[in-house]
Amino acid sequence: MGLGLRYESWESEDGFYGNVQHSDRSENRASPKFSIGYEPNDLWRFRYSVAKAYRFPIVEELFQNERRTNGTSLANANLEPEDGLHHNLSVERSLAQGFLRINLFHETIDDVIFAQTAVVDNLSINTFIPIDTVTTKGAELVFNQSNLLDRNIDLRFNLTYANSEIRKNLANTTLEGKRFPRMPNWRANLLLTYHISPQWNIGG
Repeated sequence: MGLGLRYESWESEDGFYGNVQHSDRSENRASPKFSIGYEPNDLWRFRYSVAKAYRFPIVEELFQNERRTNGTSLANANLEPEDGLHHNLSVERSLAQGFLRINLFHETIDDVIFAQTAVVDNLSINTFIPIDTVTTKGAELVFNQSNLLDRNIDLRFNLTYANSEIRKNLANTTLEGKRFPRMPNWRANLLLTYHISPQWNIGG
C-alpha cells in the first residue's frame, strides 16, 4: 500500500495586454494519491491506484493574443487549473526476464483548458474557454522483454486504447457527447535496444 501527496504553489504576476494590466494571481493545490497492491505469488501482481491531479494554465493560455484579418485569438487570464480524478487497475504477469501488464483506467477532468471558437460579426474569435467535464476510459497493454531470443536485444512495447468524451460543456452544449479532439483512440510505442558490448547500446 502506498500514500502520496503533492503540493503545488502557482503564481501569475505582471501580466498585461496592450494597456490592460491583469491582476496578480496565486493558487495552491494539494494532490493526494492512494495505491494498494496484492501479490498472490511470484508470477502475478494486482494493483489499484486513485489520484487527484491538477494542471495549471501556461503563459500562452493566459496572455497570448493574436489579431488576424479573418479572426482573433484571445487568451484568458482568468483560467482556473484543470481538476482531474484518475483511477487505474493493473494486472501484471511476470515472464522470464520480462513482464506483461494490462492497465484499465478511468479519468474525469473538470475545467479542461481548450480553445473554443465563436463567430461574432463575421469574425472568428478563438479563445480559451474551459470544457466543464471530459471523461476518458481505456486500456493499455505493456510488454517488456530483456535478452529477446538470447540475442542481447531488449524489447519494450505498449498499446493504448482510449475513449475520451465531452460530458458537459456549457459554452457549447452541441459538443456534449462528442469525442474530445485532442485524444487519439489508439497509440502504440515500440523500442528495441541492442547491447553491442558492455559499454555500447544502439536503439530505435
